Amino acid sequence: MTSDKEIKELIELSEKGDAKANCDLGWNYYNGNGVEQSFELAVKFYKEASELGDARAQYFLAECYAYGDGVERSLEEALVWCKLSAAQGMDYARFMLRELEGVIADRDAAELQNAEGQYRLGQYYYFGKYFDKDIDKSERFFTLAAEQGHVGAQEALEYLRQEKNKA
Repeated sequence: MTSDKEIKELIELSEKGDAKANCDLGWNYYNGNGVEQSFELAVKFYKEASELGDARAQYFLAECYAYGDGVERSLEEALVWCKLSAAQGMDYARFMLRELEGVIADRDAAELQNAEGQYRLGQYYYFGKYFDKDIDKSERFFTLAAEQGHVGAQEALEYLRQEKNKA
C-alpha cells in the first residue's frame, strides 16, 4: 500500500513533469492503491507519462483503451499507444500488439462477411474480451459464420443455444 506521504511526493514530482511519477500515480489510481480508485484519473496520469515517452505508461494506457477503463474503448487508440511502448522494448506491449492487430483484422474481416472473422468476433463478444460481453451479438456473428458453413461457428452456436435454453 502506498502511503499518503508517497502519494504526495508523486504528485509533487508529477507537477514537475516527471514521467515515472505520472505513471506510478496512474497505476495507484487504477488499482486504488493509497488513493480512491479512479480509472479516469489513472488515464490522465498515464497519458501525461505516455506523452513524455514512458513505455510502461504507454502500455497501461493501451490497456485502458483496449478494455474501456476510464476512456471510451478504442482498439485503434490502444494500437497507437501499444506500438509506441513495443518500439521501446516493452515485452508485454509486444504481445498485446500482436493480439490487438489480430482482433482488428478479425473485426475487419467480419465486416467483409468473412466466416472466420465472424466466428472470432462471436467469440470476442461471448467472452467479453476487447468488446463488451454481448450474447446476442455473439449469437448473431456465430449465425453469420455458421450459415457460410463454418464448423466451429456451428458448434459454438449449438452450445450457445443450449446454454440459453438452460437459463
